[in-house]
Amino acid sequence: MGYMLMTTCLEEVLSRKCDVVWLDVWKENPRGIAFHQKWGFSIVVEQGFHMEGELLQDWIMAKLEV
Repeated sequence: MGYMLMTTCLEEVLSRKCDVVWLDVWKENPRGIAFHQKWGFSIVVEQGFHMEGELLQDWIMAKLEV
């Protein structure tokens, strides 16, 4: 499922001639981070977000070569 979704998203990005793709992933999700890194995404910056009154951290990731 993840493979098909990522393939479809990257095909859309190519069709729009984008030069970078951005996404965020929860910092405490090692499987999600590894999945995106396998697709060529790199961690750019950390960003906080609030959920149910708790401050959590995401990694903002980017893929430069689409």
